[in-house]
Amino acid sequence: MSSEAPHIRHLAGAAGPVRRPPTPGHGAATPLLRSLLAMDTLQARIDLANRISFALCLLPFLYLLWGATVGTLGVNPVETLTATTGTWSLRLLWLTLCNTPLRNFTGWNWLIRLRRIPALFCFFYACLHLLTYLVFEHEFDFVEIVADMAQKPYLIAGGLAFLCL
Repeated sequence: MSSEAPHIRHLAGAAGPVRRPPTPGHGAATPLLRSLLAMDTLQARIDLANRISFALCLLPFLYLLWGATVGTLGVNPVETLTATTGTWSLRLLWLTLCNTPLRNFTGWNWLIRLRRIPALFCFFYACLHLLTYLVFEHEFDFVEIVADMAQKPYLIAGGLAFLCL
């Protein structure tokens, strides 16, 4: 057996051992397994981490979309949409802003490459938060919005924070 080519496998059949070369692309080495086993470069690991980050950041939006479709957003769905999108925008902003101090503290410079996806989703959820307020709560009635801003000064702070994004 040692004199034979290493790429030949022996299969035991009814008529005795059958020698066949392995079929490429079949068996245990599926494309997913091959891609996971090929994670020998830092860029490949970062690409995988970015894909996972994208999927995780998309989960709150899918939850809200599912809740709006099924009708499980509660008694006041507009308030739920506004609160959830605002909360996730702040969470992702903190995650994005904590990236640089964590990188400086640990010396893991590769962390900087993982900052873009949460930052983009932070802006996405901030836009959804603003649109929920403008469209569903006030229906683009700017007189009512200005009157609401006069009563609630935190709306001015939120508008300025959105402009800073």
